[in-house]
Amino acid sequence: VPMVIDIIRENHKIILGDTTFYANPVLYSPEGSAGGGLVNGGLCTDPGNWKGNVVLCQRGEIYFIEKVLNVQEGGGVAVVIYNSIPDQLIATLGDDNEAEIIVVSISKEAGEELIENHLRDSVRVISEELYVSVPGILVEIGEPAAPYLVQALGDENLYDSVEEILDSFGLSAVAPLITALEDEDEYVRYRSLTMLGDLGDNSAIEPILEKLNDSSLMVREEAVFVLGKLKSEEAIEPFISMLDDEDLQELIIEALGKIGLPSVEHLMAIYHDENSPVLTEVIKALRAVFTQEQDEIIAAAVKVCSGETLPNAAEYNRYDQVPHPMVILKEDNTKSYWMNSIPVDWLPFTPEDIQLVICMKDQTAKIVQTCAYYYTGTGAAAPSKTRYRYEKEVTLFAASTGWQISNYKIRGSVPDYCPMTSSSSASNSIYGGYVGYDEFEKWLATIGIRIAD
Repeated sequence: VPMVIDIIRENHKIILGDTTFYANPVLYSPEGSAGGGLVNGGLCTDPGNWKGNVVLCQRGEIYFIEKVLNVQEGGGVAVVIYNSIPDQLIATLGDDNEAEIIVVSISKEAGEELIENHLRDSVRVISEELYVSVPGILVEIGEPAAPYLVQALGDENLYDSVEEILDSFGLSAVAPLITALEDEDEYVRYRSLTMLGDLGDNSAIEPILEKLNDSSLMVREEAVFVLGKLKSEEAIEPFISMLDDEDLQELIIEALGKIGLPSVEHLMAIYHDENSPVLTEVIKALRAVFTQEQDEIIAAAVKVCSGETLPNAAEYNRYDQVPHPMVILKEDNTKSYWMNSIPVDWLPFTPEDIQLVICMKDQTAKIVQTCAYYYTGTGAAAPSKTRYRYEKEVTLFAASTGWQISNYKIRGSVPDYCPMTSSSSASNSIYGGYVGYDEFEKWLATIGIRIAD
């Protein structure tokens, strides 16, 4: 297995005397090798005088294929594209391109080292496709290859290919990945966490929890992310105890939102803390929980709009000065966008939380006035104008009893008055403003429900 992994590594590289820089393949680029002096082409946005040289091109501004064709036109024999951000670069030239010269890609760090120490040095670039499927061989070897592949996660030129192979192993890769969480290389630990999150095996949760105390911030951050992705209820208490960690606060709140219902009580406690430094993130997390559960909640609310009751729903008492969780449905039985405006402590997170259901009909425009005009002199009728005001019929029900609490028509703003004279070039219709959320709030306030945040 190590020999097979070495074959993958050796297939794309840059050789400078006794020094080798391992590179990444660029999809749809030519195969082979080429040599010449190493020159810096910058962003390679224009053809330069690069005859016989290997040209370094930084990522940015134009497509990769445009950079390659510029170097090709300028006489360059190979292109080394390096990243503009601190990471490896996996690039493509696109299918059916016109590139005829060798192309590989490297990290930002490797590119900067070549520029600083090796410009004008003689280099050889190798980019060879394998005649056999080396990844296919590793897949065929299967589970015995996993420990070697996990170790290769620390290699910046291999980890992308290795992750793809390990993913094909499925759950048989879990045990080696858990073992790798104790590796000295923080990148091996980090990428092992990522893979465990992708594989989704809950047997990994306990060792992942231990990584919340890892010496590497990068690893701790990934552990928080993965525990949220796995919806680990076991992570809730550790997360709450870690909220003073400013480096992790926002990630923890986001992860709690992904965990869902079991986190709501804790998120609500933070929401009601006026001094919380992560209030904005908590609101996003609570809305994310509602979104996870909304299909079941909306299905229950639809029953109420159809004349049924929800006997297990929370009882509504209009005299209680507390939030009354509600669902606002449009005429087509889908969630109203106004649900995004009500405070999060008015959101129901289960059908049992629902106290109120508001059933709305579509907004319509009603005629307020028809303005008649007459031509001066003849007295003949001129084009009239019609003033329209928008309105929306809303009905409020108590979910547990099905009782109708209110039926009302919320109206938008009054349209402008008719002008003194008619103009054939102007529109014959004058509309007021659409029915807004503020009008909705005013209606509820008239029946004792104040939901202002």
